[in-house]
Amino acid sequence: MLIMNCGRIGHMEVSMSSGTGPMASSGAPAGSSGTTAAAPAPAMAAERPASHLYYVRVWHGPVGTGVSGTRYVELFGYAKVSEPDDNPYVVVNELVAARIGALIGLPVPPGMLIPTPAPAIGAGWVTMSFLNAPGALPPVNAGKAVAALPNVAAGVVVFDILIANSDRHGGNLALTAGPVLAAGGPAPGDRLEVFDHSHALVRFGHPTVADYLSSITDKLVIDGALLPESNRCVLLDHVASVQGILAWCQRLRTILSDAAIDEICEEAAMVTPAFTSTDAAALADFLKHRRDTIEDLARAAKDEFKAIPNADWTTS
Repeated sequence: MLIMNCGRIGHMEVSMSSGTGPMASSGAPAGSSGTTAAAPAPAMAAERPASHLYYVRVWHGPVGTGVSGTRYVELFGYAKVSEPDDNPYVVVNELVAARIGALIGLPVPPGMLIPTPAPAIGAGWVTMSFLNAPGALPPVNAGKAVAALPNVAAGVVVFDILIANSDRHGGNLALTAGPVLAAGGPAPGDRLEVFDHSHALVRFGHPTVADYLSSITDKLVIDGALLPESNRCVLLDHVASVQGILAWCQRLRTILSDAAIDEICEEAAMVTPAFTSTDAAALADFLKHRRDTIEDLARAAKDEFKAIPNADWTTS
């Protein structure tokens, strides 16, 4: 992944932000007084995490004489291009994951499509840096991240299930301190940065995109069992609230509409010749099915949530 200077961006204000079904009633236990236990209330949708603010590397002079005071700036970013012989869907996966992440309110850094020197491979992708200077961070401490931001962590797990992310290792998350939006304006806060989705969604090496997606439609994927090179989601063993998981399942169903999914996938079909409109339709169907069944997927995999007692799933 290359750190690149995104250049001078004019005529743009620098104000960028990242960012179930009915439960069965449980009958009274045998030998009880006959009082029927109340059915658990459906999960409320999770709250939107705080939006992150991103950094300007260099401030330059004004664009013109307008009263808004617009200025040229330079930003840091991380650039990717697709790899025709290895992973032609790199940019497709980054685009779709970023669009969905932003829509549901997760702190996925803003990104943009860019032209590449080789048009045959399609557009490239730049993710804005969440650091104040070029550099790399050590792998995230998953336990610390969950303790600091349990709602965001639960959202990342549910998001990864939705997009069939087989690569959420510790290097694809970062717990940082930085400015976030708060009541009264920007304020310092803990931030969980969610990035690098090249190996989510569509994988290379199958006869068609539809063939691959149909093979994983009802698989958890984030448990690391999909392929020998797959990584178990680093947060999976630490998220401790079943209500947090169910609340994010509900948030997906509430916000991620069919129309939004269709539009995102249609945009992806224009990124590279390797990903066609037929592929986009298959991906849209896959995402709609995952959204509609995501609570069932999580409940069926309750043993994978090591920090959540199995009993918690039966009472939620």
